[in-house]
Amino acid sequence: MRAKAYLVQESNGVWYAKYLNAENQWTKRSLQTRKKAVARIKFGEFLTELNKAEARRVEPIKFGGARDQYLRWVEANKARSWYIKQRQYFESTITPFFDDASYVSSITSRKIEAYAELRKKVVRGTTVNKELAALRKFCRKLVEWRYLPFNPTSNVVDLPDDSQPRIRYLSFQEYEQLLRNAEEMKTLPHFSLGLHFRFLTEYIMLGCNTGLRPTELLHLEGRDVDLPGKRLRVRRKPELGFHPKGYHERDVPLNDHAFYAAASLLEQRAQASDFLFHHRDGSRVRNARESFDTLIKRALLDEVIPYTLRHTFGAWSIKAGIHPRALQKLMGHSTLAVTERYSHVAQDDLAAAVRRIDSFLPNFLPSLDFHSTGSANAPDRTAQQH
Repeated sequence: MRAKAYLVQESNGVWYAKYLNAENQWTKRSLQTRKKAVARIKFGEFLTELNKAEARRVEPIKFGGARDQYLRWVEANKARSWYIKQRQYFESTITPFFDDASYVSSITSRKIEAYAELRKKVVRGTTVNKELAALRKFCRKLVEWRYLPFNPTSNVVDLPDDSQPRIRYLSFQEYEQLLRNAEEMKTLPHFSLGLHFRFLTEYIMLGCNTGLRPTELLHLEGRDVDLPGKRLRVRRKPELGFHPKGYHERDVPLNDHAFYAAASLLEQRAQASDFLFHHRDGSRVRNARESFDTLIKRALLDEVIPYTLRHTFGAWSIKAGIHPRALQKLMGHSTLAVTERYSHVAQDDLAAAVRRIDSFLPNFLPSLDFHSTGSANAPDRTAQQH
């Protein structure tokens, strides 16, 4: 914000700079000249210093109050999932270190680095970097709100990436095993009465064959499905407080399994509900985790959570030869680096992939005579079938 000031000449002929001071009161300072040209130069110099002082002038506020104000802003302007994650960072680690009662002016780059050093003793550097990202966004907003004169995180660098990504995905056999168990569970009393999540089969088929996130699956409505076009749409739904991650809407094609699941859900949809996954009264299913965990135990599988279904789609897509750029769009990843986490699953298939080139080549090989040295004579004219 620029300082409010203007040039004025008093009755004695002396020029003054009249300006609004820190107490929001008009005051004046003599420029000690009666010459207008000189007064303009001195006023320009004064105005520059005044603007610098204005930039440094901030409103004192304690950390706890600033944090609460920031989280309210996040909740009102960002996706619900992102708000929950930010609140978790502040409540669990950031606030205990920086102290509710301290003033935000005590947040310095060195203090932030000390926080990172302390956290690194407990968690991986990649986790610390996520917390630092939350602090950066927080401090950036405080500067905008004039609670800080500058962003103390601007010179703080991230810790080295020490993550060890291990993506759990289903094999085709495990997928079939889950579907069989999901069908068997429909006959159990609690499930047949609708006291548990009734759409486990469709949930698994859609998750593994579209790559939708669990929250995206549970927000699907009938209008999102285009059966004739064999695709579905992941869209923003601000009326439900739902936005796809990164606010990226996308279209996802349906293969046969996903098409079957979507058609089945539409056929079973209650008259009173727009949601594909709903309770008997038509209300949206908000969490399928309890029923899903029951299914995983029955199927005797380890380390499988709802997000595993999305990872399965990513891994299967890479195995099927889908280009990472195309997969990035299908899964709604913000960067290609995220998509490339699935590339490792194709390493074992590289030899098979190279051998698949044979299917495009002519069905003959020239006969070659090899000497003991390993060199080859010129090929003869006879074709050798293989």
